[in-house]
Amino acid sequence: MPATLTASEAAELLGVTTRTVRRHASMGRLPAVQDEAGIWWLDPDDVDAAKRGKTVVSNNRPRRTPPATVTVSEVEEVVRAEPAERAEWLTTAEVAEILRLDPTTVRSHAALGTLPGRQIGGVWRIHRSGVEPPAFNPRGSR
Repeated sequence: MPATLTASEAAELLGVTTRTVRRHASMGRLPAVQDEAGIWWLDPDDVDAAKRGKTVVSNNRPRRTPPATVTVSEVEEVVRAEPAERAEWLTTAEVAEILRLDPTTVRSHAALGTLPGRQIGGVWRIHRSGVEPPAFNPRGSR
């Protein structure tokens, strides 16, 4: 069966904290898959086996997807850019304000590639071309 339970759902079924599930998954004690956004996904059958007290051990410890590498030339390109061109690259706080999202959500989308961005020195910069504010709806309907 595919991994369809989140760590919090598995924790609720097992009667433990989400942190415990994540720790066991990262140590390979509970088979799980971690996606690019860092979300742990577990197989319901493995969670059920763990609940019944059966030892569920994964031989291969899950690994995070390595971050995309940024070349020195890409960093130099952003640094050398004219001030007007630098304005094309926004901080996560600026994008969060435009999109009415939390900055953490913006970073997650950038890491997944749904927002065009680069991580330079641990700081995300999002290109303005991929940022569109939500459409205004005066009636408030969906």
